[in-house]
Amino acid sequence: MALKYHPDDIAQPNVMGHLQRNESQFFRSGTYDAIELAGMIATEAIILGAENVHIQSAGEWLTVTADKDWLARYGHEAFQAITPFPEAGVNSMLAEVLAVAFSAGVTTATHGGSEVIKGEVSPVAHPVGQDTARAVAFRRQRGPQPLG
Repeated sequence: MALKYHPDDIAQPNVMGHLQRNESQFFRSGTYDAIELAGMIATEAIILGAENVHIQSAGEWLTVTADKDWLARYGHEAFQAITPFPEAGVNSMLAEVLAVAFSAGVTTATHGGSEVIKGEVSPVAHPVGQDTARAVAFRRQRGPQPLG
């Protein structure tokens, strides 16, 4: 007798748990480094066509801003899934999901408004205006890490 499976029988992978369990694969030192992560996100923006990219540090928060919305074609997926980033090379991925997995708070803003992805609203004002098309802010402090 053949076994039949329904799509609901397939367990969905826990992306954040996978990232947390494999932290050493994503950071040069082997552990979460907020400054390195800000650099990764800024590099993405440049690779995807931004010309004016800034990293701002204010208290526990780091904010990356750019004159181009580098995540426009990816949308919310960049914050929820391991998203391929072939423009940066083979086996590359967008880094925003790492901010969600390892930091205590993440927000993003575009001309269309701002959104809290994780935690509380950033105290850093998102300077999305004439010279800025996208801002991504995250708390340096490591958030609670329940492995699921």
